[in-house]
Amino acid sequence: MRRMLRAALVASMCCLCACNLQFFRTQHDADPFVRAEAARVRGELTEALCAFDQVKPEDSRYAAARLQAAALEQRLRLHHELLLQGLRFRGEWRSDEAIAAFGEALAAWPEDERTAHLLAATHLRRVAVAAPVTAGTDGESAKAAQVVEGAEGAAESASEPMFAAPLDESAASSTRTIDTVGAQLARLEARLQRGQLDSVLAEMFTLHRRWPSDVRVCSRLARLLMQRGLVHYGRGAVAPALEDWRRARKLDAQLQGLAQLIDAASREIVEAPR
Repeated sequence: MRRMLRAALVASMCCLCACNLQFFRTQHDADPFVRAEAARVRGELTEALCAFDQVKPEDSRYAAARLQAAALEQRLRLHHELLLQGLRFRGEWRSDEAIAAFGEALAAWPEDERTAHLLAATHLRRVAVAAPVTAGTDGESAKAAQVVEGAEGAAESASEPMFAAPLDESAASSTRTIDTVGAQLARLEARLQRGQLDSVLAEMFTLHRRWPSDVRVCSRLARLLMQRGLVHYGRGAVAPALEDWRRARKLDAQLQGLAQLIDAASREIVEAPR
């Protein structure tokens, strides 16, 4: 009789534990912050960014979620800028520069398989093009190059027409100007990953004075100001946070969540006891 009661008790406890486990698993999946952190660890940056954006302002982890989202946006922007730069170099048959750009893009987002494939394909093409051609073997070398080019897949045929070399001097000058801005932003992003927010902001203001109409510079500076404002706000410095957010609004009025932050900080300053 005691054995039967003991077995029944163990069975009921196992059932209760299983129910609790299922409940906590459901709660875990419904928590956007937890889902975002899990996706970030897996290297699924876009999924993590979307989940961080779902954290509500009343959540105690909202400020942390916005900081994480800003960091992910910076990584994604850096990755895509370097990827586009590599594709342009590749379309101009500047393989060494394309490989360098793809390598930096892969360092920014190591889990992105497309970048890894483009890097490998560009390595193959550089080897094929650099292979020595001797007399009497021109036809065979050309066939080998065609085989390598065919193995690179649809990315090759799609990228070359889109990123063809500029046809006139004005277009080339414009491209060089854009590259200069992109290179400066990429360099600052690398420093930002090391936590040098204040010095990066100072250089971003210099970039903005040189290229005040560049959308990338304005957008990046606005997000950095928003990020520094969140740091001020988290430390209880409401006035400096509000100043940074207002400057960010002048640069990018459509920045998500910025209007709510300004309204909340403005109310705190007005309602502060005298």
